[in-house]
Amino acid sequence: MAQDPPPDDLEIAGSEILLRRIHPNDLVSNQVGDPLISSAAFDDLPGPDGAMSVIVESILLANRGSEADVLEGLPNHGLAAFPVQLARALGFGVVLSPGAGPDPVELAHAEVYCKKDDKRRRRLRDGSEIRRWPTNPESG
Repeated sequence: MAQDPPPDDLEIAGSEILLRRIHPNDLVSNQVGDPLISSAAFDDLPGPDGAMSVIVESILLANRGSEADVLEGLPNHGLAAFPVQLARALGFGVVLSPGAGPDPVELAHAEVYCKKDDKRRRRLRDGSEIRRWPTNPESG
């Protein structure tokens, strides 16, 4: 049985920007062939808690981290950015879940909770800024 997600952390301001890694498999094409990020890029992690992993940009920067650090070792991944207020407007909660150690990416880790149906995932995608497009490693 799935457990209830933790309550939304209201200490995280709505204006905070969350960064989400975009897997190369989530790069698709729209009806006219233009690149598009699949709404599946904003799906829950496998597991009982329904969380989506994100990075809080201000915490990342305060710890001297960068977008390049978020994508380290993932040369074909992309990066999307969206405000906490968008996630909350869609009914999601945001909770800090920093990892241990000095790594700025781990220190800035958070999770977005709530079952993300197709409509809300599309709205999250459409409200995101693509900071870096993923690339298909097979296309050269």
